[in-house]
Amino acid sequence: MGILTLSIVFLVAFLQGECDTSEIMECPPGSTSGEVSPCALTCGNVDNRPAGECPEKPVPGCVCDDGLYAQTGTCGFTVECVDPKCCNATCGPNKTYQSVAQSCPATCEDPDLPQRCRPLPLPQCACNEGYLLKDNYCVLPEQC
Repeated sequence: MGILTLSIVFLVAFLQGECDTSEIMECPPGSTSGEVSPCALTCGNVDNRPAGECPEKPVPGCVCDDGLYAQTGTCGFTVECVDPKCCNATCGPNKTYQSVAQSCPATCEDPDLPQRCRPLPLPQCACNEGYLLKDNYCVLPEQC
């Protein structure tokens, strides 16, 4: 469902002219001209990260350099590429944006997972302290 939602949001933005995909030769700082996947990780989708293979075709635009993410609400040839620390991410209830978060969050099914997992720090919306992840929602342990 997350990929479908992201694809619809991108398509609506494209159709409304919010994403400039015209043939501009120069890209903003921190990006290069190329093919942009509508499923790429951005500041705007850290709480609903695309998973698996992207069903949508890439479109011409500016691709953010390694380590940078498209800022929320920017795309195409007018993308603003930022360090994950500068993302304007919107997180769901009981979550907080973290530019370097644990890739193995504590879940209802496995509350001790972070202690056994080999961490790969990624920007994401992480559960607030005392909450566990359940179906992409953060709940109190008694709600598991």
